[in-house]
Amino acid sequence: MATTQRQLAEALFELLVGTEEAKQGEVITKFIHEITQRGLLTDTDRFLRTFENILRARVDDENLRVTVAHEVTIFGADVVVDPSLIGGAKAEQAGRVSDASVSGRLDQIRKSLIANGS
Repeated sequence: MATTQRQLAEALFELLVGTEEAKQGEVITKFIHEITQRGLLTDTDRFLRTFENILRARVDDENLRVTVAHEVTIFGADVVVDPSLIGGAKAEQAGRVSDASVSGRLDQIRKSLIANGS
């Protein structure tokens, strides 16, 4: 039986529950990388819309703002296109930010290299 985009979105949500905010971006990045490598992420737009709907259903009804690198429509979300993200997305709600963008990951790598004196 094939894994649906909804099942993937539910799995990501469950991974994030209880994950400290500072590590959520890394969890999202690793999850997206893994499901892409396994060929499970077959419809990125559907996955993002489904994930957003899960967030809206399970998290406070405060405004959800999603920033993406390329144009996409996500029902019920304030969508901002920012090509500097390179790829991926950032979701902001209730003062919390989950950064699964390529530029966010590159920034994490840069900070890690600086911290380690590389």
